[in-house]
Amino acid sequence: MSATTKADGRTLPWRILRRTVKPYAFAVSFSTFVVSWAILSGVAIGHLLNEFPGQLIGVAGFAAVMLLWVGWWYQRDDWMAHGLFITVGVWAGVWAVVIYDTTWTSVSGWLAFAWSVASSGAWLLEVLDREQR
Repeated sequence: MSATTKADGRTLPWRILRRTVKPYAFAVSFSTFVVSWAILSGVAIGHLLNEFPGQLIGVAGFAAVMLLWVGWWYQRDDWMAHGLFITVGVWAGVWAVVIYDTTWTSVSGWLAFAWSVASSGAWLLEVLDREQR
């Protein structure tokens, strides 16, 4: 997650306040914030997300969002990688609870599964990139 030269073909040249913009981390942090707020506000889909299992997911989601945002601000790649890792569990948890609580054909459940898979891939790429440096 470090800034590298534009010529390497792997890093987008986007910057805000002299910080490299990470599009996936931004997108997953925003979606995780929204689902965590919905869970903790009691307006999430189904019943179980609005009860104790969901509350744990919501708190973990806010922890992930804070790691991603604060890690971006302070340019801490390790914090951002931890935030990505937590989003894997948050979205897998949302998927499991929604599918169990509603039906196997729940669009919301399968979108949560997609976020979990994408976060897994993003986290793995970040960890492998850090090991190669």
